[in-house]
Amino acid sequence: AHETAALERLKASTHGLDLQSAKEGTFLILPAGFAGKALTPWTCGARPCLKLD
Repeated sequence: AHETAALERLKASTHGLDLQSAKEGTFLILPAGFAGKALTPWTCGARPCLKLD
């Protein structure tokens, strides 16, 4: 229960953002339902993402 609560606090403090490394580079994955989808041509799965490098 303690770990679950810590994970929920972490998710809330990062606003649903994730990082992912791939052969194409490192990506900041935006939350599902992000309103600015047109800002980036990249997707990571079904979520929009921004290429960092």
